Amino acid sequence: MKKLFTLILLATLFVSCSSDDDNDIEPKQDYTSFVVTVETSNVLKNCVAGYYTKDGKCKKLGDLGELTKGVYSPEIRVDIDTLTRVYFFTNTTMWWRSKNPHILTKNQKNVIIIDNNTSGIEVSDWPE
Repeated sequence: MKKLFTLILLATLFVSCSSDDDNDIEPKQDYTSFVVTVETSNVLKNCVAGYYTKDGKCKKLGDLGELTKGVYSPEIRVDIDTLTRVYFFTNTTMWWRSKNPHILTKNQKNVIIIDNNTSGIEVSDWPE
């Protein structure tokens, strides 16, 4: 009986002392923000982050500047609590934006990666 009790106690201690695998989860913060980086060899100039209002107007969230491979944009803080869909705009050779929005996770610093798989469309509206 004593051996059984010791075995149960050791098993309980072993399980309770095991490490958690939550190291890859982004830390929470009290606001939503994002940075943008590119994984292509192209230099993207005049980069802007924006969104569309319910009535279809294109609004600017912030200037991202010139983006080059491996360099992160300035952090853009999102002050609109309900905003979750962000578009990436650039004017390198034409007015262009990401075809699909980037979905933000609330209360987290999101990382938006522009790579060769990011599709875009030519646009005439530019975030104001």
